Amino acid sequence: MSGESIGFPAKFSYRKVVQELHRIYPKKKFYYTDWTLEVNIHFDGFHFIETNIDKGYDMAGEDYIFLTFGDRDNNFPLMMMMENTPEENSMEREIYTAFKLSRAFNCKTVTAVCPERFAISEFSGLMFDGEVVYRINEWTDGEEVEIEKELDISIYPFDEQGSIINLL
Repeated sequence: MSGESIGFPAKFSYRKVVQELHRIYPKKKFYYTDWTLEVNIHFDGFHFIETNIDKGYDMAGEDYIFLTFGDRDNNFPLMMMMENTPEENSMEREIYTAFKLSRAFNCKTVTAVCPERFAISEFSGLMFDGEVVYRINEWTDGEEVEIEKELDISIYPFDEQGSIINLL
């Protein structure tokens, strides 16, 4: 299994992000831990279900995506990590998800991946601003994200399960 990372320029409600992810991938179930409330939260598409933090997660199977939310010390202070996603097409899924979330929340989003043909270093990333895509410097903690160049890239579509749609 793989994981994808996406940064946001504001601290959105985790629940709003989870609801939007469910719109993007409606066949998936989402789990995350709210450390301020000390509860695990499961979203089944209709309800947020809280369980005791000591209970842990029952994430057997590929239907579940575990989310981790963290704070960053830069101009994209909310970072989300999606885990338990298929290894196959992970970079393309991260790009697609960041693109969809940027459009849904009408905000910029950043990713830690950049297709090799556009990268100037192994640490290049992407920024999405609605329909516009930029290559950015590495978005590490404590450093401001800087735009390097506008790009014209293909964003591959994914289905309700988070699998790439074969266009051939």
